Amino acid sequence: MSPRNLLKAILIVVTFSFACGSQVAWAVWAPEPQSGGKYFRDKGTMSSADYYYLGRTGTRNSEDYYYGKGLRAGILNIRPRTSYAREFDSNIFLKPSDKKTDWVNRLDSGIDVQAPLQDGKYVLYGGVQSQSEWMVHNTGSNHTNWIFQGGGQANFNHFSCSVFEDFRKTSDRSGTDFTGFNRREENYLTGLIDVPMSQVFFENEMSHYYLHFRNSSEHLNDRWELREIPRFGMDIGGRTQALVEYAITPIRYFSQTSRDGLANAPSLGIRGFLGKGDLWSYQAWGGYENRSYDSSSKKDYNNFIARGDIRFRPSPLSELIAEAGRRPEEAVNSTDSWVTRNDLGVRYRRKVTDYGALNVGASVGQYDFSGGRDDFFWEALTKGEILLPGKFASIFGEYRFMQKHSNQSGNDYIDHRINFGVKMEM
Repeated sequence: MSPRNLLKAILIVVTFSFACGSQVAWAVWAPEPQSGGKYFRDKGTMSSADYYYLGRTGTRNSEDYYYGKGLRAGILNIRPRTSYAREFDSNIFLKPSDKKTDWVNRLDSGIDVQAPLQDGKYVLYGGVQSQSEWMVHNTGSNHTNWIFQGGGQANFNHFSCSVFEDFRKTSDRSGTDFTGFNRREENYLTGLIDVPMSQVFFENEMSHYYLHFRNSSEHLNDRWELREIPRFGMDIGGRTQALVEYAITPIRYFSQTSRDGLANAPSLGIRGFLGKGDLWSYQAWGGYENRSYDSSSKKDYNNFIARGDIRFRPSPLSELIAEAGRRPEEAVNSTDSWVTRNDLGVRYRRKVTDYGALNVGASVGQYDFSGGRDDFFWEALTKGEILLPGKFASIFGEYRFMQKHSNQSGNDYIDHRINFGVKMEM
């Protein structure tokens, strides 16, 4: 039985048992823990974004506006959307020298379908999205990316469960390891069972991640990861929870069996609210990971891991988020076993009027590769959006700055991107 079918079988068996009784090319990572629980409005942790967004349709809507309630067809809620952007890129291939500028046309289109059953006790999801990019000068890099999603949720008296699948087929922009557009196929299959028990809750999260590069020269990096994370949480007073989890992840490569390994990562966490009116929410996790490989020629990882964020939400119109994380991931090259990501970021979103919104953000990252390479990243983003009359379309503009510095020659770059466009969603 394949790992993917094994995961599906385990999810069905575990669910039945409870029912009877109660982006970057140098490192491609699998989904991180979701860390749920029914007591807080932000159900997941900071590093749950892969699970929360990659495995779920209907979440790619505007950050600033709710465009409507979709189109009704019987029990189906159908939400089509499309957008067009024109972008100037000062370094289209993220090169340290011999930079090439270009104008990029980007067309995104997609549709999400939701089918609630028995007044929402069960919900089925499905969706498809395409993103086409074509350049004015570097036409050989034109490509179309595809995303297919599906899944479902079930809510019972004593527990809830969900299964989501996300398949992505992306194309490259440059063929170098500087860009996240290497040609690859990725599949995420994620399941979660949540069992609240008064002041305590239990979760069991499982995920299967499959990665296949479409260029034969990169097939050595094809792999799958099967992760299981049992997690417990307990209320401490009315505004705080203590949590504990243990993640175990077998890692298997299709062609490079010497890189097969096993990761064990216990962590402790705490989350809750601060201040009057619960305007501040926080969560912090700390733990230790042992990532050992079958071959003694590959360097193991034995070090601490951490993740956390703090959010200030004074009103539904604005939110300030500061987040940080440290975690190892499989490196996508022939030299390194893993890369440790150390990330710190700040984001602010403000709906300034009924028809205008502003997003700003900045982040810094330090990536430590097992072979001794160190990369530093800086990124800043400013985005404005204006909702048009009728409230199903908007115009937007964005400026993004990116810079990378590495202790390995030939890996530095600076890039400026400016785009503007129009978006429509039902």
